[in-house]
Amino acid sequence: MENLHGSPFWQAAMLFGAFVFLVFQTLRGWRAGVIRAGIGLAALVFSSLLGWAAMESVSALSGGRESGGGMLAGAAIGAVVALAVYLAIWLAGALLFKRTAQHGSGMLRLAWGAGGACFGLLFGLLILWGGITIVRGLGALAEGRTRPGGGGGSPVAETFVTLKDSLEIGPTGSFFQKIDMVPPEAYDTIADVSRLVSDPRAMARFLEYPGIQDLINHPKILGLLNEPSILRAAETRNPLALVANPAILNLAKDPEIVAVFEKINFPEALRYALEKPAPAGDDPAR
Repeated sequence: MENLHGSPFWQAAMLFGAFVFLVFQTLRGWRAGVIRAGIGLAALVFSSLLGWAAMESVSALSGGRESGGGMLAGAAIGAVVALAVYLAIWLAGALLFKRTAQHGSGMLRLAWGAGGACFGLLFGLLILWGGITIVRGLGALAEGRTRPGGGGGSPVAETFVTLKDSLEIGPTGSFFQKIDMVPPEAYDTIADVSRLVSDPRAMARFLEYPGIQDLINHPKILGLLNEPSILRAAETRNPLALVANPAILNLAKDPEIVAVFEKINFPEALRYALEKPAPAGDDPAR
């Protein structure tokens, strides 16, 4: 996608903020000492891996990551697990090991602080690496609303789009895109889905797609229309309540629904919904 809102000023501001953050983390590591800072770094990596494993497990039990409810439940449980593990390991390190200032010997104190500074710098780099994904992800989510037909963007949405586009411009932006853990196509999909859910005409075309029609006209799907909790969530336009609804979560694991779901070409359905209406008589499935 073109970086229509990219600004060298905002890119420079983010780079300056990243530099200040790295300096802060390096000094923080120096004060903590090599053991405490090393444990903090290990805690970040280990808790992230456990959180990811928990997310995958819960998502699989709740209908899979392709299911909105499964993805939401997995992300929530994964975040809780990651945070709990990180805090437990960090607290253990803080209670058991000394800070740099608690060492009296000059050489030992220097080595203790220098090692901690290195670990603090690595900790900061990992946080910034994840921050690239967060900024680009939020920007892509907001981008769908700021495009024509996207329902219009709020000042907050415009800000996220500006930050994302600014992060991606020039040689520095190319470098950030190369080291990002998420493929570029994922951000395009996020923006398209955001535009889809905010554009009633696009959503109507999405629901007209033959594969989607087979899914929403399935008797078990139609049965959900009689669920009071689902009707309340729909009336209040609460998507979180919808995807976390027990009836929807149970249905997401139903073999019949899964079989219909797997036949849908969602990228093609998304393209069909967001493109201009086809001439009369065209078959959208072609």
